[in-house]
Amino acid sequence: MSQQLTQKLKDWRSRKANLEGVERYVILHNKTIDAIAEAMPTCKEEFIKVKGLGEKKYDKYGPEILSVIKECVEGKSGIQDRVDEKKVYSVSDFLNLLNTKLYEINTRIKGEISSIDFRERYLFFTIKDIEDESCISCFMRSKDYELSDVQLEEGMEIIAHGFPEIYKKSGKLSFQTQAIELVGEGILKKKYDELKKKLESEGLFEEARKKPMPKLPQKIGLITSKDGAVIHDFGNNLGRFGFKVTLYDSRVEGIMAVKDLVSAIQYFKDQPIDVLVVIRGGGSLESLQAFNNEVLIREIVNYPVPVLCGIGHDKDVPLFSLVADKAVSTPTATTRELNKSWEEMIIKINQGESELIGKFQRYLSDYGYLIDRSFGEIKHHYQSMIRIFESFERLIEKISASFAFGLKQINEKVNSIAAALSQNNPERQLKLGYSITFMNGKVLKSVSQTKNGDLLITKLTDGQIDSQITNRKEQL
Repeated sequence: MSQQLTQKLKDWRSRKANLEGVERYVILHNKTIDAIAEAMPTCKEEFIKVKGLGEKKYDKYGPEILSVIKECVEGKSGIQDRVDEKKVYSVSDFLNLLNTKLYEINTRIKGEISSIDFRERYLFFTIKDIEDESCISCFMRSKDYELSDVQLEEGMEIIAHGFPEIYKKSGKLSFQTQAIELVGEGILKKKYDELKKKLESEGLFEEARKKPMPKLPQKIGLITSKDGAVIHDFGNNLGRFGFKVTLYDSRVEGIMAVKDLVSAIQYFKDQPIDVLVVIRGGGSLESLQAFNNEVLIREIVNYPVPVLCGIGHDKDVPLFSLVADKAVSTPTATTRELNKSWEEMIIKINQGESELIGKFQRYLSDYGYLIDRSFGEIKHHYQSMIRIFESFERLIEKISASFAFGLKQINEKVNSIAAALSQNNPERQLKLGYSITFMNGKVLKSVSQTKNGDLLITKLTDGQIDSQITNRKEQL
């Protein structure tokens, strides 16, 4: 259901863009369509909650989008697509019904240009059948004509891409042309050679003007068809280096792809990407003619980031590839280009790791003897310190023993002296009945030292006697 609804929404968008004369992304982005298909809103409240939508989008397109969703869910083609035999239509409603049906006849018509009328915003021309001169009127918007990169001339055989439409004011049927391509490989080859010469003369193929691929890219803008096989090859071969890939779903086949590709390239101009990648499978000159379109090619001249393309070719290299900053032959080759700097970095890291370990091992080998010698010296000094410390301890022990012995001797000496002092203490003699006489503060030793009248002090064991000499006798 989701894929079916997505396709119906894209068909509705294309029809609306053609009617309004704007690019499809102006109506709705692909991401918004995917979000609508996933949410499948059924009312305004649910509609405005979808990412990328809002009140303004609802006011402009909401009812129509909800109608498309309802028709898809109910499995109906819609009331506007069916003729109600009982209903009486107004002319306007009937023409709307016809144009809705006619839009589904999106096809290609081959014929010869029989008349051309250029106006301000449109190109009107007629193509006729070469066999029976049947003809149909065509019109084309100026923007679409410029994108086709074809200069129409009367008598030129072309293929017009588009769908029939009835102009309501005149009731006239005409073919709304969306793109034009030239008929015949010879003509395409001639146009290819002319444009190649023109671009080459401007120096757009020169390597000097091209930007180098970024080193270690991460953010990738990818342009290709999401339904093609190449996108799977791209995803399977892209390395696991943290790449962030943003896909812009675009047609890449035939001239009708030009409008999609231009829109995609313009979209990525304002996106924060490191490199723009454009890929598709190989093909003939006719199937690759979108990549030989001058308008598209000039979109990548002086692009803000490097452009890498892998759009396969057989004989003639697409001019888009020659102008791109880097071109490889296949989509898979683009992944190798993106992986390249990352893989080289890993190799350098591994080499650096090996070199670092190798140098360390060589240093260990070359300077091992120094380490051993240093270790021996450290051990020797440490042992010397231990010996000194042990000697110091023994010295302390010897000093302590000597000091203790000295103290012991001093103590014995003191005790001996104390005993002698005690033995010879005069006061001890006094206790034995002796006395000591002093005169003028000195011990009196001889009678000859005295005279009558001198004052004496006699010290006894229990006190002293003060006396005065009145009579003195010297011993003969």
